[in-house]
Amino acid sequence: PVEKDIRCGFAGQQGPDTPRQRLVSALPVVVRDRILHGDYQDYADFLLRCRIVLNFGFTGSGERLQVKGRVPETALAKAALLEVEGSPAGKWFPPECMFFYKDSESAKKIIETASADEIFDKAELFSRKMKDYDPELVYGEMLSRVGL
Repeated sequence: PVEKDIRCGFAGQQGPDTPRQRLVSALPVVVRDRILHGDYQDYADFLLRCRIVLNFGFTGSGERLQVKGRVPETALAKAALLEVEGSPAGKWFPPECMFFYKDSESAKKIIETASADEIFDKAELFSRKMKDYDPELVYGEMLSRVGL
C-alpha cells in the first residue's frame, strides 16, 4: 500500500485569480496541477497519498455546484473528502462520509484540527459507500427532469 503522507491535497487546474485559486492558496494543502493529457496513474498515485482531498465543486461560472470526478476518485483512493457545503455530493453519498466547509476559514480549521481517527473513519466509510453507489440516485433525477 501507498503511504498516506499528505494530510490534505488538491489536484486540479487553477486559473489565475479565480475563486478556486484563492481558496487553495489560503489553505495548508499540497497542490498538484491536473495534467489533462498526461499519465492518469501519476494523478491516481497523488490521490492515494492524500488523507484528505479538497474539492471545489463549483461550475466554471461559480454560480452552481456540481459533482466532479474527484469525488468518486477520492473514495476509491480511500481518502476523506473535504467538500463545499450544499454540494450535491451530499445527496449522492451519506453526508457523514465527508467533511463540509463553507469558506476558507472553516476548511482550514478542518484540515488543521481533524483527528487521525476522524479522517480515517470518514475515508473508510466513503470508500465502502462508493462500492454501494447506485447510479439511480444521479441518473434517475436527470431522466425525470427531461420526462423519461
